[in-house]
Amino acid sequence: MNLFNLEDKVILITGGCGVLGGSIAKYLLENNATVILLHYKEAPLLATVQDLKKISDKVYGQVCNVVEENSLQTAADKIIGTHQKIDVLINAAGGNKPGATVGIDQSVFDVDLAQFKQVIDLNLFGSILPSLVFGKEMAKQKKERSSMYLPWLQIERLQESWAIRPPKRRSIISPNGWP
Repeated sequence: MNLFNLEDKVILITGGCGVLGGSIAKYLLENNATVILLHYKEAPLLATVQDLKKISDKVYGQVCNVVEENSLQTAADKIIGTHQKIDVLINAAGGNKPGATVGIDQSVFDVDLAQFKQVIDLNLFGSILPSLVFGKEMAKQKKERSSMYLPWLQIERLQESWAIRPPKRRSIISPNGWP
């Protein structure tokens, strides 16, 4: 069942080599989208792209680090140069580290703060930074509808509600939900 026409859509997926991102990519490719996977390591990226080419030749990979703005901008420039547009950004990058969790025989005081900070950077800023960098490129396109998905932030809603009068002295992002 095809609910959407994705034929001319260029869709970026951060974390595209993971289980969630890979499953999303497979579905999108089966529905004729052009999919660009973003990952910070070249070897797994190439392997995943090669595997997904069994479904469609419209899958590409771009090495970039979702927590490094320069890396994201370089990726955005290359993607725009090759595909001329970005229609959708799906943020599926994320992860955890053993030291950032509390085991059965541990207390919260046993958390490794360095690893906890790395997890926060990846899971929070790994969605915010790609949304800002690729979102800027999407806004330049002046399309009626470009979309970014974040579990706790809807960029479209933010843009629509601020189009008339932007708020003053408010954070644009709140991890608890709507700012």
